[in-house]
Amino acid sequence: MKRLLFMGLISFCLIAVHAQDDSYIMYETMNIKPKNDKLEAFNTAMTVHNKKFHASGAAGVRIFYIVNGPYEGQYKWVMGPLTYTDLDNRPDDKAHTDDWNKVMVNVADASKLEYWKRSKELTYNPEGSEKFEKR
Repeated sequence: MKRLLFMGLISFCLIAVHAQDDSYIMYETMNIKPKNDKLEAFNTAMTVHNKKFHASGAAGVRIFYIVNGPYEGQYKWVMGPLTYTDLDNRPDDKAHTDDWNKVMVNVADASKLEYWKRSKELTYNPEGSEKFEKR
């Protein structure tokens, strides 16, 4: 019993320390598949939404078009760089939700919601790339 209690305490401490650590860089990603007959409306709505709610800072979004593989023809939504704390403070009011719904009416599927944490040691950082990591 003591061992179980000790292991639980250690686990809690490790989680608490990690939760306080904001020195990491991470991203929220999602695949978005627009409806074939709504591509223009999707592009317009996504552009307007991102300029209004996701133009800069931790909630800043980049959109990538997937050109091959099983998700070819879809878009990759990448928000960040951010931390878990930033996720708690991202746009989430009625105005944001109402505007996001204008995007989603043109979407056939949204899938593969993932959180990517960057490995500083394994990443190649060419000169000038730090501008993409500023929060």
